[in-house]
Amino acid sequence: MAMPLEGNAIHSGGRRTVAVGVVVAATLFTAGLLWAKWLPYVAKAATAHRTRHWAGSSMLAVGGVHAGDRPTWHAAATFFHAYVSSIWPALVVALLISASVQALLPPRWLPRALNRRGLISSALAGGAAGMPSMMCTCCAAPVAVTLRRNGITPAAAVAYWLGNPLLNPAVLVFLFFVAPWQWTLTRLVVGVATVLGV
Repeated sequence: MAMPLEGNAIHSGGRRTVAVGVVVAATLFTAGLLWAKWLPYVAKAATAHRTRHWAGSSMLAVGGVHAGDRPTWHAAATFFHAYVSSIWPALVVALLISASVQALLPPRWLPRALNRRGLISSALAGGAAGMPSMMCTCCAAPVAVTLRRNGITPAAAVAYWLGNPLLNPAVLVFLFFVAPWQWTLTRLVVGVATVLGV
């Protein structure tokens, strides 16, 4: 079980200290996600809406790898480099969000916001909290771990972690623009069922 960490800068501060901590955390969250996720996704969504085509390529074909090829160190290293180059902004933002939650928010705030009486309602709160950050599971993991360390229930923390990629609004919008609407609906229904079934 994840144990709460000590080291919250706000723990014994007054109202002014709490207000400054909340403003700094909110600024990091908003500015970081604007830079790493929201603005790039708006541009990609506009292109997908205009062209009805997804211009991205398969990450699995990086380095000249084709289906059925044997695994090689070159393919693994090429994929690793391409993947890290693609996700590093989101990972940096996730680490900043995680650190700001740990150090700057009052310890009782997040449990009060995300912990609910039932598993489904806790999962719903966690999944909804994960939607704005729109991260992959590896980038959402540091935040989910920090949530657990700050007393968030397993249902809410795992729902946050899974809700980031499965309920990602940008992915749903892209899918709606470039694929039949049934695919978007299926993705949404399966995503909600997975997040709530935690």
